[in-house]
Amino acid sequence: MAYLFGVNCGKNKIHQKYSPNKTWEGFAGGFLCCIIFSVFSFNYIHEIYPLWKTVLLGVFIPIFGLIGDLAQSKVKRAAGSKDSGILIPGHGGLYDRLDSTIGVAPFAMLIQII
Repeated sequence: MAYLFGVNCGKNKIHQKYSPNKTWEGFAGGFLCCIIFSVFSFNYIHEIYPLWKTVLLGVFIPIFGLIGDLAQSKVKRAAGSKDSGILIPGHGGLYDRLDSTIGVAPFAMLIQII
């Protein structure tokens, strides 16, 4: 959803140097959709997570996902590389596919153990 919002409404770049195609409008669209999804999914996961955890995940997953993506982009630019590997050709490499997950995983684990 962030991609669709960004493509259709995106004007303000998040960080021109490290991630020139990401926009604040795309982030806002993804953020909003993530919160809505977390609230609606509560009906299915209420036995596992209380509402406060579900909403907390919905709020912070897009934030930490963006941080992971921007951190990976910064590392890539510092190394002077466009792609992080050749394992998944045409998609920037495996690290490019997992950068947001790497940013989110520590936070999600913290919420899991609380």
